[in-house]
Amino acid sequence: MNWAERLSLDRRVSTTVIYLASVAVLVFHLLAQRYLIDVPAPLYFLSIALISSAVLYQILAIRLTPGFAAVVLLEIIIAAIVFHLIYHIPTFGLYGSDAYYDLASAKAILESGHVDGVEEYSQITSFFPIVHILGADLSLVTDLDEVVVAKWFPTLIGAAVIPMVFLLSNYLFRQTKAALLAALLFAVLQHYVLFGSLFVRETVALVLAIGCVYFYVAAKSSEHQMAYRGLSILCLAGTVVAHHLTSAMLILLLALYWLFSSVHRSAIGRKLFRNTTGHRVSLSLLLLSTVGTLTYWLTTVVEPVQILAFFVENVLTPSEWGMRTIFEQETTGVVSIPTIRYFFLIYGSYITYLVFGMILLYRVFSRKRSSYIETPVFTSYLIICGAVGIMSYYLLPPTVGGDRFLAYGWLFAFGPLALAIVEFKRPVVKVFSVAFIFIFIFVNLYTIHPTLWDFRAKGAGGAAEKKVVALARSIDFSSGEVLG
Repeated sequence: MNWAERLSLDRRVSTTVIYLASVAVLVFHLLAQRYLIDVPAPLYFLSIALISSAVLYQILAIRLTPGFAAVVLLEIIIAAIVFHLIYHIPTFGLYGSDAYYDLASAKAILESGHVDGVEEYSQITSFFPIVHILGADLSLVTDLDEVVVAKWFPTLIGAAVIPMVFLLSNYLFRQTKAALLAALLFAVLQHYVLFGSLFVRETVALVLAIGCVYFYVAAKSSEHQMAYRGLSILCLAGTVVAHHLTSAMLILLLALYWLFSSVHRSAIGRKLFRNTTGHRVSLSLLLLSTVGTLTYWLTTVVEPVQILAFFVENVLTPSEWGMRTIFEQETTGVVSIPTIRYFFLIYGSYITYLVFGMILLYRVFSRKRSSYIETPVFTSYLIICGAVGIMSYYLLPPTVGGDRFLAYGWLFAFGPLALAIVEFKRPVVKVFSVAFIFIFIFVNLYTIHPTLWDFRAKGAGGAAEKKVVALARSIDFSSGEVLG
């Protein structure tokens, strides 16, 4: 072994040790919050900074052999799991309110043996039962309480997105560093960290949606094309019955993919996308996803059609713009002066998204680097997600929370963004990009409510305290109305 190989091995070992120690420190800090042990709050940020720095250094500064790339991917998956646990280790009960609606649908399966088998629990969540069936089955097999399953099981489901992001990016762009960086960026996206840890339909739907795209495009070069196409169709069907918004966003992505790939094959497209390579989506897959989704909605659960019609009506009715928006509802009556943390989170996130978007647009119009048709496809998809998200939050009456579209857009757009950053040649530009990656990581994990990483912080947070959970388990509230 020469000195270069020894140095590379030493760096791999040292960064892995730093990573493992930092993960242990973060878990210890979260346990300290749960049991009200007085530890300094900066320990939370220090552990996250070391985890992110170790993985980023391994991706960008160390030669990635196939074996070491697998180690780094495993580290990112573990980091995603630990970041999800930020919402659960310090808390009692389930975080937020959404998970309780899906838990009711799972309880209906446990009590009746049928989907939507208990009339009292029947709601829109009952008609998208994939996560409910998985939770109910796990509760029966392990004999665990359904609340325990709903609290801890989604973290494992949500973490399955990370290897799928890696597989899709690595297959499309043939760049391991970029694929690992894309997986890391998605692992710290705050919306994914939150919803990927909750017992909600979106958690499993994201896995199925990206699985549908990956197995379809990867089938062409596989020795088992029929098996891959079958898995793609299976993931598509699963997405349709897993979550209504995710299936709608998948249709949008497939439509853009088909449109760009069709133009790419035309005479005009060959001039427009000169020296551009990539894969194509057939019209049959787009039609299958559209017809399958609409058929399920119209025959089984009509609420998604009503929501879509309401959204389109609001878009086409300028008199409704700015009326009863989510932004107005969240800020009406707020008298507290925004803190430095507020300004940092709001403008920090806007700036990082703007910079990342500019990098993607540069990549789309640049002809100096390797070019793939997926870059304009995923960039266009991200822009549409951003526009719909902004309208949903600031302009239109409430239908879907605007931040929900962040996960959909970046689920695919982080691939070409990471490729652009990895292929930057000028040191100044690369350092600038890495600096914004650190800002992005910090902003997203700092967005997590302070009560989760500092029990002395003011505010209710999003989960019940231990005494409230104990009260709910010991007293029967069924005879009256309870605000809580």
